[in-house]
Amino acid sequence: MIRARLASLLLASLILANAHGADEEPPRIRIKGVGGELEANIRAHLSITGRQCAVAQWRRQAVLDQSREEADAALRALGYYDAEIAVSLERKAGCWALRLDVQPGEPVRVAQAQVEVIGDARDDPAFRRLLDDLPVKVGERLDHGQYERIKQRLSQLALGRGYFDARFVERALRVYPEQREARIHIRYDSGSRYDFGEVRLETEALSKRFVDRFVELRPGEPYRSEALVGLQQALLDSGYFSDVRIRQQVEEARDQRVPIDVRVTARKRHAYSIGAGFATDTGPRLRLGYRNRRVNRSGHRYQARIEGSPVRTQLSMAYEIPLADPLTERLDLKAGYLREETDNTDSRTYKLGAARTKRHPSGWLHTLGLDFQRELFELGDDDESADLLLPSIGVSRTEADDSVSPQRGWRVSLDLRGAVQGVLSDADFAQIHARGKYIRPAPGGRLLLRGELGASEADPFARIPTSLRFFAGGDTSVRGYDYRSLGPEDSDGDVVGGRHLVVGSVEYEYRVLPDWSVATFFDAGNAFNDVEAELAEGVGIGVRWHSPIGPVRLDLAHPLDGKGIRIHFTMGPDL
Repeated sequence: MIRARLASLLLASLILANAHGADEEPPRIRIKGVGGELEANIRAHLSITGRQCAVAQWRRQAVLDQSREEADAALRALGYYDAEIAVSLERKAGCWALRLDVQPGEPVRVAQAQVEVIGDARDDPAFRRLLDDLPVKVGERLDHGQYERIKQRLSQLALGRGYFDARFVERALRVYPEQREARIHIRYDSGSRYDFGEVRLETEALSKRFVDRFVELRPGEPYRSEALVGLQQALLDSGYFSDVRIRQQVEEARDQRVPIDVRVTARKRHAYSIGAGFATDTGPRLRLGYRNRRVNRSGHRYQARIEGSPVRTQLSMAYEIPLADPLTERLDLKAGYLREETDNTDSRTYKLGAARTKRHPSGWLHTLGLDFQRELFELGDDDESADLLLPSIGVSRTEADDSVSPQRGWRVSLDLRGAVQGVLSDADFAQIHARGKYIRPAPGGRLLLRGELGASEADPFARIPTSLRFFAGGDTSVRGYDYRSLGPEDSDGDVVGGRHLVVGSVEYEYRVLPDWSVATFFDAGNAFNDVEAELAEGVGIGVRWHSPIGPVRLDLAHPLDGKGIRIHFTMGPDL
């Protein structure tokens, strides 16, 4: 019974002691004589930083000796082999205070740095670049970490470029403290470089023949780890797969060819989407979408979408057929219906078409299209209809440092289209339409520049439907004016759209909080039939909320040729 009580008291004492120690701060440390990198390295090496204040008196000398040894090791790692270190430990304000007085002395310097690569890698440009940019230079202070980094970089580069038999023939760091010199000798034998072997695909939902079209590396090519990373990213970017696993089977290599195992897991076939939004131009809108990610094992897919708002009602469907390079080339077969109704116009457009799209290595997107559209439209008091067969060509490119809220980036697009009267068309028609936006950092925020140009030739122009005429005004055009309220007018004063278009905008955005900005802007532009038309101008201020899904913008704009304030509200990415 007595022993049990003594054990309980001892256990309680230990618990109280630990609880008390857990609330204490670690001992204070003062280092004199050095600063910067040396001081930081000493602090990182000192184990006393992990102790609590309750250091027993009988351990005082051991703590002093250990701290001196740790500080000396920290200095040696940075080339100081002749340091003098005085250490004292005093109890102040209920806790130990460690003081180190350091005289580092003269550092050891690198007298020789000999790094040699033999084997196939001797003539490898990647290894030549590594040897030309070694982190150690003759005459510099010795840093053991830099020596270790040389070995690490050699090993990593060898693995990344297929030198799987590489080894160090010699790796030595010899230090002569009396002479304050250090000599580095590294001899690295890369052996032979391996090549890619057979690419073994494992796929279920899609055919092996189709998935193999994503694979650009071929047996016999020199091994490169970045090629495997690129293959994995290409498969994931395709939108077909939820998981991609790639392994190089070095142990199965024959004749220095490494088999590559690729296993892909397909995404769910069916995807549904629903979205809602609001913009001043169109009012509230609702969007429903469906996507079939794989109609068959050859990678065909299609999507359908319905979008409705007080101004626009749209139904569209696109059937996608991957071409030779499924990541960069596709053929889209399209069908759609669009109803658009504004104060001045009312149109219903039925469209069938096909487009071949190719993404070039430079990043440019190139599209060749052919559309047939029938449009019924009202302009003022006139009801018209038009059939047009429209071949088109377009190029576009977007570059940004962030897809949601970029600080630097640009977007540009150029479209050409036309029709020939009598060839399933009611008029001769040719049009060019260019758009661009540029974003760059500015003091305290961002500068946003936007421009749009359009020009048309048509005979007779009266048969050109509203969807192919130019209008200005609205949230993404000239703010301060109603949506599509700028352009040539008929005899009744109704805006009927023009042949040409010019729009420009300058906006400065100032960040006031991490997710909030204020903006000021100047817009100018108009749609017109002749060059004597005047530009409408609008100025204003706005508020921006940089939400996780993209910017939300609220603008108050004033037209310079009129009175009043117009509110503009939009959501969506900047580029």
